[in-house]
Amino acid sequence: MADVLVDTNVLKLSIKTDAELQRRVASEREKLRLERRAILDLIALARRGEIFLFQNLESKIEEMFINNISSSRRRWELWQGVEIKSVEPPFKYSRIVAGLGLRKKQLTEIRDKVLSACQDKRFKEIAQAIGGNKNDDAYHILSAERAGIEYLVTVDTRLINSVRHSSIPLSVKVGYPSELVAELAVVSSRGEGPWR
Repeated sequence: MADVLVDTNVLKLSIKTDAELQRRVASEREKLRLERRAILDLIALARRGEIFLFQNLESKIEEMFINNISSSRRRWELWQGVEIKSVEPPFKYSRIVAGLGLRKKQLTEIRDKVLSACQDKRFKEIAQAIGGNKNDDAYHILSAERAGIEYLVTVDTRLINSVRHSSIPLSVKVGYPSELVAELAVVSSRGEGPWR
């Protein structure tokens, strides 16, 4: 059994329609379709209790902004019966989540400001190692590490490439849903996989 932290972009992709994917360039569209099929495999594995899915606070907040009526219904139908457990934040912090008429962009700016002020040594180490303004990505990685979660699945190519080109050792494996599906199959037979 594997513990898996699910990035919000995985939830977003799972509920995209073919028409929504059609707007992407052909090579990206095919990659996203492959990942969407792998997400369905992960959902099936979770329903059978072969993997356990987790989400952190920031992902839950991000998810609030994708919940229009049609996507909420698609998510509910697709993920029905799948438990996504919560992990504790990797460090103590607080910020405004909603209210006061703030828009998503303003809330994102507040989040970025709060995370950039974080003094947690490991958080800063991860953020620096993966480069750029990657505080939200460092938060996801640190959430998984501190919760003892083995995998972080995402469809964020920049994050995956940053982790793979970084020299920092991580206790969580970061990759695409399709890689996790392949890893689980390979692990059961040989104990190897594409993850870093």
